[in-house]
Amino acid sequence: MMKLTTRLAGLALAALLAQAARPPQTREIAELRVEQDAVQIFGQRLVLANGEVGLQYQLVESPTMGWAFTVPLAVVGAAGTQLLALPHRRLEGWLLDESWKRAESLGARGIVVK
Repeated sequence: MMKLTTRLAGLALAALLAQAARPPQTREIAELRVEQDAVQIFGQRLVLANGEVGLQYQLVESPTMGWAFTVPLAVVGAAGTQLLALPHRRLEGWLLDESWKRAESLGARGIVVK
């Protein structure tokens, strides 16, 4: 029985290390078509200031556990005055809303919502 427990613990550790060694999964959220003073995104024109596009995002992290989860919320144009919300799937949208609502109680558990 001891050998089986040791092997299972070894397999669990190997799986954990293999997961940690993988690069984080990425996905495209939008295609930007650049014009002289603006970008086209989702068929809408976003005016730029100094040729810069900003990104608003939600960050949920646990410094003690060493993990972080980032979700883009919106693309920001000229001086933060123009904002274009990014679409989210139903589950992702629900998780975003719930983490904002529970930010204070999550903070008490060492999880930061920004």
